Amino acid sequence: MRLPEDTSGYAIPAADLLADQLIECELLDVESGDPAEWLSWADADYWQLGPEPYEPTAADQAGEAARSIEIDARDDEEEHARRIADFLDWRAAQNRVSDEDVRAAGQAVG
Repeated sequence: MRLPEDTSGYAIPAADLLADQLIECELLDVESGDPAEWLSWADADYWQLGPEPYEPTAADQAGEAARSIEIDARDDEEEHARRIADFLDWRAAQNRVSDEDVRAAGQAVG
């Protein structure tokens, strides 16, 4: 048995009666009978097709704003530290003397 799929290829479990049988875990239980004939209270307030939309409160929004400011400040500090490290690496590379530099100066390498 194959369940119907949405446009992304995900199964839609509550799309038909056969899926409802699977959700109720009664597919092989002959004593339960046909789910279409069950009393209405059997499914009342149990299954919803999706969660209610989330509406953030003012406190939620204020908390998220504070966390965003902290994250931005941390990112700025990390970026600054990264730039300093890059500069120090560049400066160290400029001061490095290679074997080729020693040979070019007429000195012995080894």
